[in-house]
Amino acid sequence: MAGIFISDPLTKRIKYDKLAYRTGHKTTLESKGANMNGYPNSALAVWQPNDPVVRNSKPLVIAMLVVDRSSSMAGFDDKPLKGMRDFVIGLQRGPEPERIAVGIVTFADTTTFEVQFKMASEVDPDELQYLPSGCTRLYGTVYDTLYALLSLATMRQTAGLETQVIMTVITDGDDNRSRELLNPCRDLAKEARRRGWELAVFGLGVSGIKIAREMGFTEVAPRGNAADDDVRPVQNQRPAGFDIAADDEDGTEASVLYTLERTHMTVTGFAVADDKSDTEDTDPMSPPNS
Repeated sequence: MAGIFISDPLTKRIKYDKLAYRTGHKTTLESKGANMNGYPNSALAVWQPNDPVVRNSKPLVIAMLVVDRSSSMAGFDDKPLKGMRDFVIGLQRGPEPERIAVGIVTFADTTTFEVQFKMASEVDPDELQYLPSGCTRLYGTVYDTLYALLSLATMRQTAGLETQVIMTVITDGDDNRSRELLNPCRDLAKEARRRGWELAVFGLGVSGIKIAREMGFTEVAPRGNAADDDVRPVQNQRPAGFDIAADDEDGTEASVLYTLERTHMTVTGFAVADDKSDTEDTDPMSPPNS
């Protein structure tokens, strides 16, 4: 595979010999597995065409967990870390793990890819770490993560491979580090929703419903010239925001279980569709395609 073209809503068309994505206001290439924060307030991932997640020939579901690591999250003790580990274990023990890729991102002042899109079987949950400190780079992290996902899906798409994404953000506060990236974040969320990806926010002691709406996770229909806070969700769409009480000890667990459930339902649907396709292709009684 020679070069991959990526459309960036903030820049002109970019070509790389290796697939990369632009984040923040600068672009660089980092070696895989290295610190992803090559520049302040930015993250970067690079994929080779032979990476397992890229070359997996099955329809792939990427289960993405984005976890707030700011100093205020220290009040939840070890629950976020336990949730991240349970998330990996749940994917490994669930249906069709060979169709599931895992991504885990944490954020505070910077964005860190704890698990950079590996097949579920390749992730060791015991290697995950979580140490809260710093501010809340929420919008920039969601922007970084969606760009990474869209870039990876684009690479697979060039090979005719289907990719679905289930992405959940867990946070206990509003952004206070990257507000300049809110509109770019909305643009990428719109593209993700256009592809049918599922995006959700669980707010721990803060309104996940409000944050999801701000970031474009929820399609809204304004009433005339109403203010931003006076909008109504489009009917019949899946909820994208959830409000969890600050003193609810099961908040992190609930968000993880939700993501696992949605992932398992999606990957099972892929498997059923594949089985049906295989049957149709091999059944001697099936009429020939016209």
